[in-house]
Amino acid sequence: MRMVQKASTGERFNHLVLLASFFILMWTGLGFLFAKLTWMNVVLGGTLLAKEIHKWSGIVFGVSLLITMGNYLGEALRWSAEDSEWLGGLGGYFSHKKMPEQGLLNAGQKLFYLVLLVFGLTIMVSGLLLWAGKTEGTTEDRPRAAQRRQHRPCDGHTDSHLPCLAVQPRHRPDNEPRHGSRLSGQGKSTQSGSGAWESTNNH
Repeated sequence: MRMVQKASTGERFNHLVLLASFFILMWTGLGFLFAKLTWMNVVLGGTLLAKEIHKWSGIVFGVSLLITMGNYLGEALRWSAEDSEWLGGLGGYFSHKKMPEQGLLNAGQKLFYLVLLVFGLTIMVSGLLLWAGKTEGTTEDRPRAAQRRQHRPCDGHTDSHLPCLAVQPRHRPDNEPRHGSRLSGQGKSTQSGSGAWESTNNH
């Protein structure tokens, strides 16, 4: 049996780059997505550094994925009767039947690559949209933002996008009764000189 080189040195190197960038994106992305996993970004030097690592790893991942399209997409889209026969026999892994000869990629590898390509492009496009759009920050930033909203005074000198939670005191006129004061036929409310409300009973 003659051995044939299936992938060049450049293709193997690009495959390793794609794999490494994917795992870096997964590691940092989990730290951003779940508050309980922020330690995953702490070990990389903190959230700010992890953001930069995530963004540049995403660029490397996208470029590497586009390179694979130039290497394998044309082959993966070519489907022949031999591919259908190979897929119907599951590559001979279970039946041990002799399968028709395949090209650079067999039918299973073609389908596997196309599925990975769709998921990879989805990750790349969604990452670019998040990068270009406005986000509320990471899970580490949210508690700080909530704390700023809680303690923000209504003085007009703070960020306008944070809601004001301070309660302005309500002025009650002197002739307005207090809540809970009872007026009945046996009692009446009178106002003392100090402005406090007192209840006196009629005998």
